[in-house]
Amino acid sequence: MATYRIIAKTNGYIANRDIQFNGRTEIIVERELTLKEAYKMLLDMFNEKYADNEEVGYAANWGIAVIRSRKYVDGATPTFSDGTRSFDWDGRSYVIEAEEVE
Repeated sequence: MATYRIIAKTNGYIANRDIQFNGRTEIIVERELTLKEAYKMLLDMFNEKYADNEEVGYAANWGIAVIRSRKYVDGATPTFSDGTRSFDWDGRSYVIEAEEVE
């Protein structure tokens, strides 16, 4: 069964100031997820990050998150052809990736 992980990426400036990154520009947020679990977790993260943004706000599903993000540089991207998703927020990117099979 394929498993997925959620990674977060940022630049060196933010990495050195955001405790979540602790100086690293790429971190693994969660691993060994099913695609459905990764979708839920990413949507929950999106809603947490955008909770204070009145124009984007809470999204009940990924389609709404994408629609509300359209007029902004940051926000949710449409689902990629491989089934993965991502969103950007305040200089950080959160991405679902397939894990390598060993």
